[in-house]
Amino acid sequence: MRIEAADGTKRSKMLLGRWHGNLQHRASKLSTFACLFQYQPYSAEPMPPSTAAQTRRLYAFEVPPQRNVEKPLPPAGGLVQAATTVSVAIDESTESISVGKWIDADLQIDSASQDRSHVIRNLAIAIAFGSDADALSGAAQIAAHLSACTDRRSKDSLLMIVVADDDKATEVKLWTFPQDSVFQFSPSRRLGKGPSVQATEAFSRGSHLRKAAVFRGQNRRTDFLSCRVVDFQVNASARAAADFWIEHFLDARLSLGSALGTKILAKVLRETVGAACNAEERLELVGAAQALRQSNREKWSIASVADELLREPARSNLLAHPVAKRNKDSLFSLDRDAFDKLINFRVYQLDTGVWVSAPFTDEPEGVEIEKAGDDRRLTATGLVVAETVRSRHA
Repeated sequence: MRIEAADGTKRSKMLLGRWHGNLQHRASKLSTFACLFQYQPYSAEPMPPSTAAQTRRLYAFEVPPQRNVEKPLPPAGGLVQAATTVSVAIDESTESISVGKWIDADLQIDSASQDRSHVIRNLAIAIAFGSDADALSGAAQIAAHLSACTDRRSKDSLLMIVVADDDKATEVKLWTFPQDSVFQFSPSRRLGKGPSVQATEAFSRGSHLRKAAVFRGQNRRTDFLSCRVVDFQVNASARAAADFWIEHFLDARLSLGSALGTKILAKVLRETVGAACNAEERLELVGAAQALRQSNREKWSIASVADELLREPARSNLLAHPVAKRNKDSLFSLDRDAFDKLINFRVYQLDTGVWVSAPFTDEPEGVEIEKAGDDRRLTATGLVVAETVRSRHA
């Protein structure tokens, strides 16, 4: 296996790592990379592999931690030549992660922008669809970006970038493996001489600190906007560790599925309305629900609902909900039909031109509906406690 560096020079696999000490010492350490980069099977249900995917490009970089370094050094590495064995190992690493460990993340991109520019998206597209020179440059820039995001208290890591094609789309896989302290065992081949054991460093495929991001799509405006992520520290109590991969490196946010996200938002809204101190705050929350039903926006989060549709104190009260605190930045597509059912949003249109709406109420008090042949007659009675003028009905 050989590596073509970002500067175009050829480097042996010894340069997968950049170690302290002399070249001989570095070479000795890096030779254990092939031994330690071994597949450890998982018993959980595997993630379905990409069918008939063919690796087209593979890059490897040793990434030193250089966060807040004034003049950072470029990570050593580049294009891996004759990379079939390593490519298979990466595929095994990807496919061995159980389905439940993969989480969806959306890059923080303005969906209304024309070019949908984003650092990671732009570089991933260059690596997948650009010329050889553009792809190599993009890979080197991702390695440099990862280096600039990594706290200097961390050890070096190995960044692997794989581009694979199948008959439907192209995948770009980003894997990072942390450096770990290991023993290297060498049996003696000479009669009467015992084995040797060396304490050294290598990149661990089985580490709990390994991370991944997989982009899949075609070279078009609507693709590479989100990715599937593996990050075992995403729920870590230390926010620096929890936010490092998804928020700082990928510049992304966790994404919820449409059904779960809609259910969570409806629950938070219903319970915040139930706890509202006065009619004005309740009306504010009901208005937010009405705006959500009418919006054509592609994705929402609880935070965006609070920031864009609510005023104080309704905004703070919504975000203070325990479920909102855990999921406020997660994006999801709103299922409007499910949302209406979950908040029990009933809207009645009368032949007089009047609209009557009753959200968040299982059995609206003071509303009576009587059958008159094939028609129904609605009667609503109660005190007016608030009034607002709207350009559109609920």
